[in-house]
Amino acid sequence: MSKESAINEFKELKLMFRIIQNDREKENKFEHKVIECNNTQNAIKKRDFYANALEQIELQKLFCKHGYFYEVKRGDRDFIAKKNPHNILGKTLNEFEFKNEKRDIETLSSLWMAYHVQEPTSKEVGSERIFGESKYYELVFPSTISEITDNLVREMILAYNLYELVEKETKIFRGVNSLLALISDIDAPGKFEKAKNIVINSIIFNNTLKRKFDTIESFKSNRETNTEKIRKYAPFSNGKYVVIACLKLILDECNYVEKLTEQTQLFKNKDFLRNTLLKSWLPIILDELLIPEYKSYAKDIGGSINAFYHRNKTFDSIRQNFKGLDIEKDKSFEEIFELKI
Repeated sequence: MSKESAINEFKELKLMFRIIQNDREKENKFEHKVIECNNTQNAIKKRDFYANALEQIELQKLFCKHGYFYEVKRGDRDFIAKKNPHNILGKTLNEFEFKNEKRDIETLSSLWMAYHVQEPTSKEVGSERIFGESKYYELVFPSTISEITDNLVREMILAYNLYELVEKETKIFRGVNSLLALISDIDAPGKFEKAKNIVINSIIFNNTLKRKFDTIESFKSNRETNTEKIRKYAPFSNGKYVVIACLKLILDECNYVEKLTEQTQLFKNKDFLRNTLLKSWLPIILDELLIPEYKSYAKDIGGSINAFYHRNKTFDSIRQNFKGLDIEKDKSFEEIFELKI
């Protein structure tokens, strides 16, 4: 079709459009409202309303500075994984130092609610709830760009790394191949070796319990007691948010955040965080705070593990018990929770 015939063919065509102008230097609540109202009929998630939020773009830039891709808009990670440069950051996934570390707005919102806001109950950390109402979103994320500093993002990276390490430990008690499932059928081929591998590589069990898994005979010689020692940690399976909130209590009480984020690059080092920090801290959190609180709850109320993590009183009691831990142990918090750098 020639240009002239095309013009003649479509000369009666009318295209409706609208232009909406917003001052990018001011608060972007108006823009957010336009996006929300224009997408009420589409299959989108509540997090998508914040894909262009100025504070999220600023966070994305600072995460990038430290070598992480922080996914705000769904699908962006897959897009840059195919060697397409990100439209704002200008990088493909391979150009990020920590390209295999997934960081996204939904996970960050939930863990930051637990860690920073200190609201780790199941009903508080749901991302749909956080993005569903602005008052919860504003509790989690700064409302102005000036509040988004490099130090803030460093601590977010620290919290994210701690969260992922804790989550990995909680999986010990989940699924058909969980530790308790394996030892309940310990004589079946391969079950003992799988159980042994989990116990030896976990950081929540002490060395004495690990030695019980030297051989199947040593485990079975006192099978009931050994199983009970493992079973007592089962409530930890759903406790990742409470544990991450407890870690924040420790970091603040001992003034460790600055030492990890401003004075060193250790907030990025997951091997250090696991083997030096969590290996000594996590058993104390479980043995002195979380497990005793669950035992008290089970005895007095007898509800499910999910119900235990759904109530505000759970963390309130744990936090109160934490405040007296130095007196109970007759040691300073820095002695109880050593940080060897």
